[in-house]
Amino acid sequence: MLRRLVARLGVAARDCVLVEDTLDHQKAARRVGLQTVWMQRWIRGLPQRRSDRRRKPPYVDHKVRSVRELLRRGV
Repeated sequence: MLRRLVARLGVAARDCVLVEDTLDHQKAARRVGLQTVWMQRWIRGLPQRRSDRRRKPPYVDHKVRSVRELLRRGV
């Protein structure tokens, strides 16, 4: 789906950024060549593994908690 979207838009994958909270989606975006931003805004009551909250996987370019933080970093 991401490859088709990039092709349809007529842009290079490296010029696109996926902002997402799901690591599986981040991994897929990286395989296509997109830049990745892991949005970590948790919903109370959902179980979270401590390791998911702390470590940034190698396929994630940036890890943020809000859109404001993303804008401050200039991503």
